[in-house]
Amino acid sequence: MGIKNVIQYRIFPKNYYLARIGYSCWFYIKTFRQQPLLIYQMGKVASTSVVASLSARHLNVPLFHFHILSSKRIMIEENFYYEKRIGINRKLRSILPEHLFMSYFIRGSVLGKYRIGNKEKWKIITLVRDPITRNISSFFQTVDRQIPDFHKRLDTITYEELYQAFFEKFDHEEPLNWFDLELYPFFGIDVYSSQFPKEKGYKIYSNEQAEMLLIRSENLSNVFSNAISEFLGVENINLVSKNQAKEKKYYSLYRMFLNRVTLPDDYIEKMYSSKLVKHFYTEEEIRKFTSRWYR
Repeated sequence: MGIKNVIQYRIFPKNYYLARIGYSCWFYIKTFRQQPLLIYQMGKVASTSVVASLSARHLNVPLFHFHILSSKRIMIEENFYYEKRIGINRKLRSILPEHLFMSYFIRGSVLGKYRIGNKEKWKIITLVRDPITRNISSFFQTVDRQIPDFHKRLDTITYEELYQAFFEKFDHEEPLNWFDLELYPFFGIDVYSSQFPKEKGYKIYSNEQAEMLLIRSENLSNVFSNAISEFLGVENINLVSKNQAKEKKYYSLYRMFLNRVTLPDDYIEKMYSSKLVKHFYTEEEIRKFTSRWYR
């Protein structure tokens, strides 16, 4: 049994802290001589497809796929996956996702607690997406947080329940502030400080600490190969589609919600007049986004 399997199946069920230490050791071994490539972005922007595509190419570099580095967001994720008990033990309710441990590991390295790799600049791939489409997709991906028995009641969940949970329990702000609260504090890259080439659909940013490729999800299928070639020097890489809604058991509910939902005007206005949308999309694209939600 390999180190990773020991961590997952023998340590995980016993103690959260031991699991965290075990995963840190595993990640450190993977990155002892190689700087990892970070696939670091908000959720539900097609990042799983990017990871699958890069993995299929066998780049011989550690790929770390995760969504958060801020202590506040990590704590929120922790609280969902485990419950605190008397004493120092924290028994897991369910197996924590590997990307949460990656968040801890990379956060510690970025903050200088330990060094990994060959001390080169961090290499990061990130994505951005129409925030309303992204929010609906993210809501269904994590719907058990808003409706705990959702997967047991797939045949009886109503549109009204989904609508109420979406607007009363889901965090709609994440895509609007992710670059400010997650990316900039750790890597010093301010995506808003320079113009984004909206017609091109991607841009490479660089500073003393990191180099980053940012792709609009809406352009991913068309620009992925060229963008990766320019950023990593890897030619002829094909995009592999993964983690799509149509592959999920909830797909029929997802389609029903998309077809029926009537979004409040002030919600549409808030999302599409945001700094994020105005920076990454043209006026024409914003008009198309907006028209989709008016019934």
